[in-house]
Amino acid sequence: MNSLVKCPQKTPAFTEEVTHIFPSSDVLPENLLRFYVCFSNSMQRGRALEEISLLDSDGQPVADALYRPPVELWDRSMRHLTVLLDPGRLNAG
Repeated sequence: MNSLVKCPQKTPAFTEEVTHIFPSSDVLPENLLRFYVCFSNSMQRGRALEEISLLDSDGQPVADALYRPPVELWDRSMRHLTVLLDPGRLNAG
């Protein structure tokens, strides 16, 4: 009797990284309402906005700077994410 022995397959090592952020500049306008993050591979919906934060000049997270829509704004390839900034942050301060 022949039996088929299956060897465990290696799961491919996925290395997703940010390849571009648009607009990109040392100084951005204060009234910027959105930016785009491009990834090297397709991503999964539902976790991006938990992982993204906006940092101030001291490297500290800026509270309530991002608008978190009910659904993440990915393109069809799941490689380009639109991140919206909360317009209310312009009036706070």
